[in-house]
Amino acid sequence: MDSFDYVIVGAGSAGCVLANRLSEDEGVSVCVLEAGPSDMHPY
Repeated sequence: MDSFDYVIVGAGSAGCVLANRLSEDEGVSVCVLEAGPSDMHPY
């Protein structure tokens, strides 16, 4: 099982900015979780 230093729930504009800033440090691992409907479209 992987472990992360930070888990960000929600990949909206603020979540993505936060993940980007946190991941600037190479020693930090970041996980971003986003919920949404099932993506069954082939494209």
